[in-house]
Amino acid sequence: MKEDIDQYLVARHFDLHAHEYETYAEVQREMAERLMARLAHVEGPHRTSVRAVLDIGAGTGVLTRLLFERYPNAEITALDISETMLERAREQLGATQVHWIQADVETWKCPRRYEVIASNAAFQWLNRPSEVVRKLSGCLEDGGMMAVATFGPRTFWELFFAFRQAGDPAPRRGPTLPPMRFWSEAVHACGLQVEVLERVRMYRVYPSVRDFLKTVKKMGASHAPKSDRPLSRRVLTRMEAWYNETFAVPGGVQATFEVIVAVARKHP
Repeated sequence: MKEDIDQYLVARHFDLHAHEYETYAEVQREMAERLMARLAHVEGPHRTSVRAVLDIGAGTGVLTRLLFERYPNAEITALDISETMLERAREQLGATQVHWIQADVETWKCPRRYEVIASNAAFQWLNRPSEVVRKLSGCLEDGGMMAVATFGPRTFWELFFAFRQAGDPAPRRGPTLPPMRFWSEAVHACGLQVEVLERVRMYRVYPSVRDFLKTVKKMGASHAPKSDRPLSRRVLTRMEAWYNETFAVPGGVQATFEVIVAVARKHP
């Protein structure tokens, strides 16, 4: 059974690490660039002028910046649960036609329709992703595009394996991430046409397990379950030993990021 994520804790984590997020968010930048490349390919070179764009989970503006470059004449709405992340985005972009909104997309009321709705590295924090997809499809103009890059269930599989081997009593340390099949079903259920649906594995090497966990924390990506499952020092020590022994590579230890990219069109 999927465990709900405490959205207050998610916002708190990102508030605390907003000042250093982009220093560690290398994977998120690569995801955003891949997402925009797929969106541009689907739209083609003769895309009609876009007037309204929505960025869900904008954070410090990694994707917002790319959207602004592609649609310089559009009015962009950038929404995020963390006010501090949005403050960083405002400082860095300073784009006058961007409307910054601090809100939880799961409870946010969509005020208008958009020709492009995009999201990067945000859907993994949602408790009801299928309901959000349905809501956002209703916010799309006819002919509009929905483009999402998010993490899949094989992300950090090495870490979860090491925790199991260490005897961790918690069923899982981390959010339950929807597989690629979910995106196909969720998009079709809303009457959208899938234009792109792909899964990519990205691999990163960290000097040690501690460095890997530190990077995850600095990205604000600490898990935030509503139940409290304290992690004992004994389990943590055993997990590190398993991880270091099993997933050692030249230069340190390996961690997997599974990225799912989906682009869909709303036909009349």
